[in-house]
Amino acid sequence: MVSHGSNVIHQISSSQSSEVAYYRFYKNKRVKIADLISHLVAPTASRVRGRHVLILGDSTEISLKAQLAHIRDQERVGVLSDNKTPGFHMHVSMCLDAESGHGLGLSDLMVWNRAPAQGSKQARDRARRSRPWSEKESYKWALGIEKSLEVLSDASCQTFIFDAESDTLDVWQGLQKWPAEAIIRLNHNRKVIGHQASETGMKIREYLAAQAPAGQYSFALRELKRRNYSRNQAQKRQARQAQMEVRFAQVELDGFPQHQRPYYLVHAQELPQSVPEGEDPLDWLLLTTHPIGTFEQAYQIIQWYGQRWMIEQLFRISKRKGFAIEETELEYLDSILKQSLTTIKASFEVMQLLLARDQMEGQPIETVFEPQQIQCLKALDRKYQGRTAKQQNPYPPDQLSWATWILARMGGWKGIPSRRPPGPIILFRGLKRFNMTFEGWRLLTNEGDVTEP
Repeated sequence: MVSHGSNVIHQISSSQSSEVAYYRFYKNKRVKIADLISHLVAPTASRVRGRHVLILGDSTEISLKAQLAHIRDQERVGVLSDNKTPGFHMHVSMCLDAESGHGLGLSDLMVWNRAPAQGSKQARDRARRSRPWSEKESYKWALGIEKSLEVLSDASCQTFIFDAESDTLDVWQGLQKWPAEAIIRLNHNRKVIGHQASETGMKIREYLAAQAPAGQYSFALRELKRRNYSRNQAQKRQARQAQMEVRFAQVELDGFPQHQRPYYLVHAQELPQSVPEGEDPLDWLLLTTHPIGTFEQAYQIIQWYGQRWMIEQLFRISKRKGFAIEETELEYLDSILKQSLTTIKASFEVMQLLLARDQMEGQPIETVFEPQQIQCLKALDRKYQGRTAKQQNPYPPDQLSWATWILARMGGWKGIPSRRPPGPIILFRGLKRFNMTFEGWRLLTNEGDVTEP
């Protein structure tokens, strides 16, 4: 699938027999979803040995509205969060190396249907609160952690990084029993207990505001005009040099397990002088189990949490501008679910290119490309080298970043370092074009000549 940049079966099939084989595979009832997931995450286990692994967990929705008419078992299709759009839900756990940022693989995948909700919202909320956690949809966070820890047992440390949706007492209480660390963006301004805070009824934000700033940092914030695929919302912001102030503190919170491992708050807030008129300041309120005693340690937590953006990019590649996961041509729900899982795996392979983009060393090119493909890339590298030193491929030929530079050029990036670096969609386009080129290159008797479509 990744070699053709598509999940449309007639496009990725080299012959009628291979097309039939694809359809049979997805339709085969003996190919269980659980077994397919195990197969897709298995390679990750050998890549994490001795590493500190960041596990980015998040969910997305897959709409089947446009394809519903040709789905034969429509009665099995659930609804999205709006309680009306037909589709299903997916939860992904994606692993990065904490030190280098390299992509290591997937540690868990989940797909499920949500039945249309009945009754008033108040009645549904009451029923949800009365159910045990294991029967709630939010139990996906626990399942993702437990399944990931099985795959990542040989890692030296596992840190789960979640957005505000996971900020529930159930998740925090569960983290006390799992042998892993966590960084979670807070959604609730909870009451602080212990010290003098409990006497004054202080909440988290008040408590942090009373702490002295630990330090400041700045970074280049790019313009944003896109859709958040986890929240299904449009997002816009202006490019700027964001000036951030950091506070941190050890804390005890009301309702949290006490006298076990401690919790630490980290607050990164944009200073007023860098916020454009009409925009809200950046505000990241994080809670972590990693011990923090210095500004440098707090800043490291912020940097690790910033990697969560990569799973948004993964979903972006899998949808409309990438593999078009929602434009399936399959006719049965189980087949669609299986295809969606393999599409996420293919999207991760594109993400590996993005994550290697600026790395001089650490991820060999062989992790993604076969020897014959590497020879083709060498010929293409000669073609895309610019006239000036700044337009030359700066990366060693044995590194994945070297291939990323070539694919970015093939995807339309001009190779000018001062311009915006290539993103996931540019790399997706470049990979798709490369694979078309590679098919022609293999037919040539002189492998040094490359004809592009």
